[in-house]
Amino acid sequence: MQILLNGYKINKEAIKTKKLFAVLAVILVLIGAFYLTKVGFGRASDKSNNSSSIPNKGAGPFPALTLKQRLLRIEKLMKYKKWLKTQPKDIDPLDVPMNKWINVPIDLKKVKLTQIEVDNGHRPGLLDPEQVASDFLYNQLGIKDKMLSIQLESKKNGEANCLIVYQNGIKVKLNLVQPLRKGPTGIWAVKRYFVPR
Repeated sequence: MQILLNGYKINKEAIKTKKLFAVLAVILVLIGAFYLTKVGFGRASDKSNNSSSIPNKGAGPFPALTLKQRLLRIEKLMKYKKWLKTQPKDIDPLDVPMNKWINVPIDLKKVKLTQIEVDNGHRPGLLDPEQVASDFLYNQLGIKDKMLSIQLESKKNGEANCLIVYQNGIKVKLNLVQPLRKGPTGIWAVKRYFVPR
C-alpha cells in the first residue's frame, strides 16, 4: 500500500522491512559487543599478561580444549546417559557401594499385570529365579559380560538367593522374592543385590 506524503510516494511494507532490519542490526551489535567483552578482549590480554600461573586458561570461563578432547567428553557423556537409563530409578548410579546390599523397588501394579500374563502362558522364564536374576543383571544393570556360572544358594518360602559369576571376575549376589504368590506358579522379582569385593 502506498501513501502520498509531501509529494513522495511511501510504501508501508518497505518501512516495516527497514525497521525490522534496523532492530536486527542493533541486536547483532549488542551480541558482538557482549562476545568481545567476555571472550575477544580476554584472548588479546592473555598474550600480553603473564598467564603462566593459570594452567589451561582458555577464552572466557571455559578451559581451552582441543577438538579431540571435546569429542572424548561428548562420547563419555553419551555413554553415561545410556548407562543411566538402565539403572533402577531409586539407585544413584554414581554411588553404588561395594559390600553393601542395594534395594531394588518392586512396582506391585506391574507385578500384578505380569503375574496375569504368566498365568495365561506368557513369559514362563519369570517362574525361574535364576532366569530372573540373569535378566535383571543384563537388562537393568547393563552387565553384558559372559557368565561363568549361576548358582541358586537357597530357595524357600517365596525367597531365593542367587550368585552369578562372570568371566571377568565380577560376582553378584541377588535376593529374589515372590511378591504376590508363593510356590511354583508365582513370579520372581529381584528385591536387592550385592557386589562383593
